[in-house]
Amino acid sequence: MTKQLLLESTKDTDLTKQYISFWIENKRFGIDILDVKEIYSDVSVTPIYHSTEDIRGYINIRGEIYLVADLRKILGLQKTFINVEEKLIIFKDMLFESFGIVIDKIADVLNIHANKIEKFSADESETHESYLWNNEHKIIDGICKLDNGLIILLNARNIMQCILSASKASQPL
Repeated sequence: MTKQLLLESTKDTDLTKQYISFWIENKRFGIDILDVKEIYSDVSVTPIYHSTEDIRGYINIRGEIYLVADLRKILGLQKTFINVEEKLIIFKDMLFESFGIVIDKIADVLNIHANKIEKFSADESETHESYLWNNEHKIIDGICKLDNGLIILLNARNIMQCILSASKASQPL
C-alpha cells in the first residue's frame, strides 16, 4: 500500500513544472524554468542596424554573445515608457543560437500542475486582443488561472522560431 502511494505521489509531481513568472505591461507571463540559463539585470545591448523591430541587438555576458529579442515587440505591445526594472532572461542553448528576451519586471517562481493549464486554441484568438493572441508560431503554450490572476505560459523554443521567421521574411529576395 505504501509503495502504491509513493508511486502516485511521484506521478503527481511529474506533472508539476516550475515557471519563472514576469510582467510585461500589466500582463503576467511564465517560461519553463528548465529553459532559462540566467536572469541578467543589465539590458544595455549593442544594436544591430537593419534588423527587424523585434531584435534589440546583441549583448556580451562574460565573453558569450547573446541575441536579444524584445518580447514586447514580438507580442505586438508598444513601448510607452522607460522602465528601470527591465531585465533580460537568457535561455539555455537550444536548437538555435543563444538568445534572451527583454521583459519589464521579474515576479517569482511558480509551481504549476499540468491539470491547471488550459491549452490555448488559435480558434479562440478572435475573442481576445489580437496582438497578444496571434499564436501563429505557437508562442503561447497555455493559460493558467492563479489565486491572484491569470498567467500566460510561453514556449521559449517557439519564441526563437518566431524571430527566425520574421528575419527570413524581412530579407530581400
